[in-house]
Amino acid sequence: MADPLTISASQLATAWDCERKWWLERVARLPDVPKGYLVFGTVLHACLERWCSADEQGRVPSGDGTVLDLNQNVYVSGNPPLVGQFVGHPVEVFPPGWEEIEEKGVKARVTPNEAALIRRLVEQAVERGLVQRGDGRVLERELRLPVIEGVNLVGFVDVFVPRCSPMPPQIDDHKTFGESSTRFLKQKDPTSPNYLGKDEQLLTYCAATSLIDGWDGPVVVRHNQFPKFDDPRGPRSVEATVPAEVWAEHWARVQDTAARLLQVRDIKKWDDVPGPYGSDVCQKYGGCPFREICGRRTTLDGFRASIEQRKAESGTRPNLSTAPRRRLDQMTNTTDIFANARRRGAAPAQPTTAAVAAAVTPPAAHAVSAPASAPAALPINGGVAPAPAAPALPGGYAPPPWANPSCTACHGLGFNSKGRPCPICDALAKRSKRPTSSMYLIEGSMQDGFTAVQRPEKVAELFALSAPESWSSKGGAVAPAQPIQPKPAEIVVTEQPAAIPAPVAPSASVALPLNQTVSVQIDVSQQSTEVPSEEKRGRGRPKAGITLLIGCAQMKGPDRPTTTVQELLQKLGVELAKDMGAASYWELDAFKRRDRIRQKAEIIAEGLGRTVLLVPGVTDPDASALVAALLPFADLVIEGVR
Repeated sequence: MADPLTISASQLATAWDCERKWWLERVARLPDVPKGYLVFGTVLHACLERWCSADEQGRVPSGDGTVLDLNQNVYVSGNPPLVGQFVGHPVEVFPPGWEEIEEKGVKARVTPNEAALIRRLVEQAVERGLVQRGDGRVLERELRLPVIEGVNLVGFVDVFVPRCSPMPPQIDDHKTFGESSTRFLKQKDPTSPNYLGKDEQLLTYCAATSLIDGWDGPVVVRHNQFPKFDDPRGPRSVEATVPAEVWAEHWARVQDTAARLLQVRDIKKWDDVPGPYGSDVCQKYGGCPFREICGRRTTLDGFRASIEQRKAESGTRPNLSTAPRRRLDQMTNTTDIFANARRRGAAPAQPTTAAVAAAVTPPAAHAVSAPASAPAALPINGGVAPAPAAPALPGGYAPPPWANPSCTACHGLGFNSKGRPCPICDALAKRSKRPTSSMYLIEGSMQDGFTAVQRPEKVAELFALSAPESWSSKGGAVAPAQPIQPKPAEIVVTEQPAAIPAPVAPSASVALPLNQTVSVQIDVSQQSTEVPSEEKRGRGRPKAGITLLIGCAQMKGPDRPTTTVQELLQKLGVELAKDMGAASYWELDAFKRRDRIRQKAEIIAEGLGRTVLLVPGVTDPDASALVAALLPFADLVIEGVR
């Protein structure tokens, strides 16, 4: 005899959309796709539960109290103390480490902006009476009951308020929503397609609690809705009353579905299971993760391997959508900014031949060969010294030469979540005249480590950039790159009389590292009289770029074009959909469309020019991906801290 089948309200919703998806999740047991966007709701739920768990004095109850329901002559158990609580002590809604959660061994945390928003939402919910204490409320009430023979239902209700005449029982469910999902919010209008009284999850809970408690009357259901962005309305609630005949009819549907799932469980091949019941099902909630299986672009084993690899990689680096954003004071250079400004403002006098000769200390008037180490000391790439290598990350990981330690996309690893070189780091490395990943032959993975060896055709170019010829993520740079024929260049200098020094042309400036001298001679007679551009001289006012205002607004300042991240995403969505051959941006796979945004980040930034981009607090995952992609290309980033 087969083991009993256990289902939940979420499984029922999945089966009503697509039985094949249910089979892949529950029968084939394919691993879960990491969902960083769930962290906000999980942390918020925990804070609300801690506040509601306290007694009227705000202290941790003993947990052995009971509430007598005189009408039904039953007792409802009190709420036991939560993990970390002590009976009689004041309840801490925001204890140390409350911003972080751990599920299935994986830790994730909300950003500082999200943490501030959660604090504000909890305070507003308490002030507005959306969450309350006492009245026999049961937090996270567990539901267990048989549906039909061989099928059991399990579930948890956020808040259950027992019946107290003349009030019927009540079920509260806390829900979070983003800016792009406001159109799906449940409504109190019975004529609306989003009417709360038709919510399938709540109808299942209504039937289950009523059957357990022996109740055959109406049930009040309520959604406490919490925005994941700076919504002026803040949190609010929507209520509806579900008549007994409605939840009874729904329960009959649940029983029919349970019998059907028993049959589906016995199917051996995934392609024998019926597909989606609707044309829009595959696009719901950011897209079904199993679309590549249905499209026969991968197998079940291939899908498992890709998800396990993604989980392993997420365990070695912070999650992009949940790691706290770098604060402005952490991005500011610790050097005296006024001293930097003075150094930039003071134009250095052009050195004379005598001054140059004194600096380079020529031993004689004839040609002198530079030592082999000279290229490392004297920048050759137009006077721009190579940027210092990124510091080694925790765990012994040494970043590659193209990695940018402040990159928000790869967090300084130099590789994205798919194990490919980070395109943002590559773009910045190219602009800074540093080595890029295209100059190396790369092998390895996040689990086993990466190695890179210079491409034969890039040897001379890497030598000119003073870049290493090979690199290992476990050992760092192995050795500096050498040219194919490492022959030091000879540069002849014509010695000028000491009494009448010949002035050097304005373009004959020599870029030398500070506090270093190089034993070479320079022939000023061979120097070009071409006046270098502002880019070559490295002076002049830099070209103004985009400004990111995160969680704040510009009250006074330069008159620049302004747009919001949502408006920008709408415009980009049309172009990206056309670029990827889709009718709509939202029809694209969530991961692929966000990866495409990251790939096009530099082009997007160039198109914005001097635009001021407003980011109103916490945004949806697509807007967050867009902001993270544009951060490296912004001239100014200001984040509001509350």
